[in-house]
Amino acid sequence: MDIGKKVLIITLFIFAVLTTAFTFTHNMQLSNFLELEQQDTLENVKRVQNTINTEQSYLDYIVQDWACWDDTYRFIEDTNEQYIDINLQNQTLAGINVNVMIFVNDSGEVVYVKSVDIRTSEESPVPMELLAMIENGSLLTKARTIQ
Repeated sequence: MDIGKKVLIITLFIFAVLTTAFTFTHNMQLSNFLELEQQDTLENVKRVQNTINTEQSYLDYIVQDWACWDDTYRFIEDTNEQYIDINLQNQTLAGINVNVMIFVNDSGEVVYVKSVDIRTSEESPVPMELLAMIENGSLLTKARTIQ
């Protein structure tokens, strides 16, 4: 066999070995990256879930705190302006990080609604979709079945 054929065979062999090694390492790295990406995504999902759970716990606390006031019960019965003036100021709602405060009586009727931009403490429009969910009972029904 002449030298040209030997060089060609050795070159092809080296090329084949390098291609195989590249493919193997590429697949291994891709697998590692996919695994890392999956772990990172799962950690981010857990962070979001923890944040939502923390916010929900805080809102549950606020709702329970306000719901047990005798003044709140009276307000739902008679919708007196004094309660609104004292307890439902824009700064009060913004201070407790509540965008929307909705008072609903036992019949499911909306008694009073107030919406505030918590960044500016300015009154803002109440989302109509939220009111529709309360008025048709779907939001309150879901809340009762969860607890």
